[in-house]
Order: sequence, then C-alpha cells, then structure tokens
Amino acid sequence: MPYRRLTDGPVSLCGLIGNPVSQSISPQIHNAAFKTKHIQYVYLSFKVEPKDLATAVHGLKTLGVVGFNVTIPHKVTIIAALDMLEGDAIQASAVNTVVVRKKRLVGFNTDVEGFLSPLKRRHVNLKGSHSVVLGSGGAARACILGLTRASARKISVVARNTDKAENILSVLPSQSRVERVVVPLKGNEVKTTIKDADILVNATPVGMDPRQEISVVDCDVILSNQVVYDLVYKPIKTLLLKRAESAGAIVIPGYEMLVDQAAASFKIWTGLDAPRKTMIDQAISSLSGDNA
Repeated sequence: MPYRRLTDGPVSLCGLIGNPVSQSISPQIHNAAFKTKHIQYVYLSFKVEPKDLATAVHGLKTLGVVGFNVTIPHKVTIIAALDMLEGDAIQASAVNTVVVRKKRLVGFNTDVEGFLSPLKRRHVNLKGSHSVVLGSGGAARACILGLTRASARKISVVARNTDKAENILSVLPSQSRVERVVVPLKGNEVKTTIKDADILVNATPVGMDPRQEISVVDCDVILSNQVVYDLVYKPIKTLLLKRAESAGAIVIPGYEMLVDQAAASFKIWTGLDAPRKTMIDQAISSLSGDNA
C-alpha cells in the first residue's frame, strides 16, 4: 500500500529492520492501520546487515523515529544497542519492538502476546499439553516462554543446532511442573516426539515463499487430534498447514500471529487500540494479491 499524507502536518516515522525485509507485509498492515485511525504516521522497511546494526539503530534514533520493529536476524543482537528492556523482552531475552522515549531506546517483545492470542481465540487448552516447537531463533524463544507460562506439561524444542536450543532453555524462565527438552532435528526421536504432541509449532522460516514446496518435518507424522501452528505467513497456507489440514488437524496460519504482534506494537507506539480487523483484512489482501 503506497503511503499518502493525510494532512500537511508533521509525519511520525515507524519501521522495520531486518534481513531480508522485502517479503514483509508489515508496511501494508501498519499503514492501513494508521489510515483507519486517521493519524499521521508512516511505516517503512529497512534492510540492515548484521555488521551495520548498531549504525542503523543510531541512525533511526537520530532521525527521530517513534519506534520500529525488529526481525530476523536481529531480535537478540539488537539488545546491545538498546538502553533498556521492558515486559516480555526481559524474560525472552529477545526484542521485536523498539520505542523511543525521551531519547532512550526501549525494547519490547510483542511476539509472546502475538503467539498466544490465536490459540486463546480457538480456546486451545495449553495447560498440561505436550507442545513441540521447531526452531531455536528469536521467534522460538517467544513460543517457549508463552507455553511455559501457560503451564504446558512438556515442551520439546526440535532444533538443528541443539547447543543453541539448550542455551535458550537455560536463559528462559522455567517452571518446576513444565518439562523442557531438546530434540535433534536429524535424530531418530523426531517422529516419535511429533506424534506425541498436542501442539506443533513451526518457528523456523522453512516453507516460506519462494521455497514453499518444502516442509520442516515429514508431514505423515501429523495426526488429526493435533493443533499445527506455522509462524510462516507467506504463503497463507504452507505445505505443512495443507498436509495438517488434510490429516484433520486444527491449523493456525502465521499471519494471525503477525497481526497480533503488530497490533501490540501499534499500541506501544501510538497509545491507541489497534484496528485489528483492518490489519487482518490488509494482511490477507497483501498475501493473496499480486503484491504479495
């Protein structure tokens, strides 16, 4: 969605930093929300290489931005460039939203709220569940933290890099009644672990356009009594979700988390409740149309 000025007054800038960012529909979602709320904000995306992160953050602050989102691969490394953390960012040790307050950069994590909201809307009972999280990045951290808080019985983290996954579990808050284990992606345990799951979450980018013909796991292990949640939002239905739907499982597409975390970021920046319906409609339109 191209940005159009609402008035001749000053414009407040928000944005997204990461690499890659060209596939992101966050600009369309946020600019549609700003228009609906009749506020003079604009949201842009900026490709930032890891080596340039500190310089880019300083530049955004110097430009006087209201705030910005953070995506792969900067959700953890961004912390070193910030002045303080608040809310879930402290426990997750990962940041996806930054706001500038009195020239101080404050980091938040709205991914935890964004991850849990679609599950709550479907009345999925997480307490006592066995949840399997695929991945060991910043998004996986938010999922593990949310599932731990919701008192899952067991959380199995399936990862290619098991050392990284073990490190994540060591820094995230734990609960005595929640068992958390790491399972190697290429190991013999994976199929058994997934078949035993109540909830399967893909927190990796595997299956994202343009490589949408692949799945992070063998889809024949998915059962009808499971909830399958893919954080990949482009395409709307990944191969994993298509196979899960065919198996009779409940499926949750990634654009719902994208919108819910965006809505939380919107409120942090503007102080206003986000127009969620507008944001959902824009997400679906962007992903379904030619500009997806």
